[in-house]
Amino acid sequence: MPGDSAWPCSLDGVNSPPSGLYVEGDRALLGYLNARTAIAVVGTRSASDHGLAMVEELGRALAEAGWPVLSGLAEGIDAAAHRCCLARNGAPIAVLGTPLDRVYPAHHQSLQ
Repeated sequence: MPGDSAWPCSLDGVNSPPSGLYVEGDRALLGYLNARTAIAVVGTRSASDHGLAMVEELGRALAEAGWPVLSGLAEGIDAAAHRCCLARNGAPIAVLGTPLDRVYPAHHQSLQ
């Protein structure tokens, strides 16, 4: 919630900021958002083989450099970025359009 010590102050400059954030996992990762030291990776749900290969390289490089990957958990580019970041022991941050207890797409249960 705005005013909470963990609230990413970078959201205060958004035209229509969310009224709150629900966090599952390491709340310390929100500090990367405040410091603007996370990289957003967003792409198509129907990614080409080339697109998937490129995002895997990007996710790997970001994780190895210590930069969190910020993305949704949508099919395609978003999920591939998270998977690659996790495979390199990186710190992905997922921004979901659903409640935390509703996994979409459902087969991303283990990824979420």
